[in-house]
Amino acid sequence: MLRKAALILVTGISLAFLQCGGSSNMRPTANAPSPNPGSTTPAPTPTPTPTATPTPTPSPSTSPDSYLATVICCVISRTPVAVGQTTVDASANNGAGVWPSVGTSNGVTMVLKFCPYPQSVNNCLNVATYTAGGGNVNFTFPAKGAFAGHFIAFVNGDNTDPEVYTASGASSGLNFESAMLPAGTITGGIGQATGNAPGSGVLTATSTTAHLALTGTLANHTFQVSVCGLDASNCRSLSNITTDTQGNASADVGTLQNQDNDIFLVGDSSGVEFISAFRVQ
Repeated sequence: MLRKAALILVTGISLAFLQCGGSSNMRPTANAPSPNPGSTTPAPTPTPTPTATPTPTPSPSTSPDSYLATVICCVISRTPVAVGQTTVDASANNGAGVWPSVGTSNGVTMVLKFCPYPQSVNNCLNVATYTAGGGNVNFTFPAKGAFAGHFIAFVNGDNTDPEVYTASGASSGLNFESAMLPAGTITGGIGQATGNAPGSGVLTATSTTAHLALTGTLANHTFQVSVCGLDASNCRSLSNITTDTQGNASADVGTLQNQDNDIFLVGDSSGVEFISAFRVQ
């Protein structure tokens, strides 16, 4: 009996020991490390895409074209002389102009006309009727558009009797000034091939020196300058002018004759690019 009790006691102690030893052999489960808030890299803020600035649309020039030419009288005289100047658009492109009231003699009725290049005197526009010797004649050009040509005053409006006309190179000071407008914009056309060069210019004549300034046209480009009468066949080459890298140029372009023609052309292989003209808007 005692032996049986002892065996039971020893068995219980052994079981208790085994349970303790078994628990010591178990491997602890590693805990996942907590993220360190300080080591977290924030997502970069996206850089906004810059908005392209639209290219502004160029506005038409509002500056006056300031057409000015010397007035010569008279065809019948052996020694025609400069008797004044005419202007158009001196302060705005509205066709307002001034003409000296000259004629073959005082009291004669004269009809001022504008004859477009390169047409005959039979296709002229009537501008004003005046009595010679009565002071300056203020007129408003009778059409809208862009115009290149001659002003001529006729006795009694008779197309066979042109007497007073415009010219360049007729005095020691500034005797001619005109905008050089794109030839393709001239109302009614000019009867010749025209190019499409951008920009514009101004041609002036001081004494017999013609000077041309071009702005914003073809860069590093050479143009030929000519002076013409009302008839397109009556043209004479002056000289060339070459623009810079910005399409600008300013230079003397030739010597005019005394009381020379006053229609100036600037051209290249594409045709006439610019012509002396004025706008009426």
